[in-house]
Amino acid sequence: MEKAISVRDVGKVYHVYDNPRDRLREVLSLTKKKYYREFHALGGVSLDVGRGETVGIIGRNGSGKSTLLKIICGILKPTAGSVETRGRISALLELGTGFNPEFTGRENVYLNGALMGLSKEEVDERYQDITDFADIGGFIDQPVKTYSSGMYVRLAFSCSVNVDPDILIVDEALSVGDVFFQQKCFRKMGEFKDKGKTMIIVSHGLDVVQKNCDRAVFLDKGRLACSGASRDVINRYLESVLLKGEPSSKDRPEAVDADGGEAARQRTGAARTGDRCASRTNYNKNEFRYGNMKAAIVDFATLDKDGREQNMVNSGEPLLFRFEVVFDAPVAFPIYGLTIKTKDGVTVYGTNTWHANVPVEPKGRGDVVVVEFMQAMNLVAGDYFISAGVSDLAGENAVPVDRRYDLAYLKVLSVDRSFGVANLFSRIQVGSASVREGQ
Repeated sequence: MEKAISVRDVGKVYHVYDNPRDRLREVLSLTKKKYYREFHALGGVSLDVGRGETVGIIGRNGSGKSTLLKIICGILKPTAGSVETRGRISALLELGTGFNPEFTGRENVYLNGALMGLSKEEVDERYQDITDFADIGGFIDQPVKTYSSGMYVRLAFSCSVNVDPDILIVDEALSVGDVFFQQKCFRKMGEFKDKGKTMIIVSHGLDVVQKNCDRAVFLDKGRLACSGASRDVINRYLESVLLKGEPSSKDRPEAVDADGGEAARQRTGAARTGDRCASRTNYNKNEFRYGNMKAAIVDFATLDKDGREQNMVNSGEPLLFRFEVVFDAPVAFPIYGLTIKTKDGVTVYGTNTWHANVPVEPKGRGDVVVVEFMQAMNLVAGDYFISAGVSDLAGENAVPVDRRYDLAYLKVLSVDRSFGVANLFSRIQVGSASVREGQ
């Protein structure tokens, strides 16, 4: 594949001064004393992006994602390494980049076009498309400094995509737009993909990366942790975030404390030796598993409405998913959960005992629990994977004990010709206007 972007051993070091006066002291110092600390934002990052490829970049805040994008765009110079790009680059970075706040929106459109190498006549040809897409009305003639963040990103994204770039780079900025504008942006990005344009997307929305990117890159503390298929990289990222104890919100209890490291995951005991999951016909050998292993999911079954074990179910029919947990250490507040995903890794449904307000009891070493989830499989025909998990609620955080992503395969069979993901079993009526008027 022809390369559109080639990054080779790129590093970026910032000089951090504790006091603004230290800069002057350093300049005037006869001994050339250094008054700064070095902050390594990037270190030895190498990356190739093929022409027509869409690549997602994920990582924690401060991992170097934005710094890397600015270096690719030429806004920053690397301290070490090199970057080679082929084609015109258009970038939507954080708010405030690329626009003069004192200029009006109209003036910034022409300024942005000039920065992209377009003549006034070329911007004239694109101006109507830009303003139509941005859809900010009369505010186009108001200073940008008066814009809301949503209006700003509307105009910025519109300028970025309507200059016919070869490479489009988007850094999380779309998260400030309203849902209707986001939908329009993703549709436009889909058009770019169909035209064979190259795109780099940075987003904390993992579903965005999963659905829109051919592959993904995980940056961790300024270094390339891994790259590859989006689904695999996202799993690696989640494992890293959770096992390093980053706080989670109450709505997504997935953080792990310091006990959940590699040593804990390799813990052996009764919970590990009795694993029977691999004997199930719909077991997925490519599952992704992690946790502190104070307990283990040792068996599962997918049962139809008659209690028979199945790996296929008709759309709309009930399905019972059962799994068995053996405890190898005390767990004060266990949470049992289930998630259903498409084969592309997009979550279509998830729940757990905590969210559903199902009462649970503390468990100790040697305890065995059987958990059952009964749900109607209102999904269209397709291939799905079921994940199961056990966590331990500690304050407002949930510590993963044993999480088995994509543990079980399930095929949903068609009962109609509906499409999409969810099957809402529409009831359709068609009648003539005269009939309706006579009722």
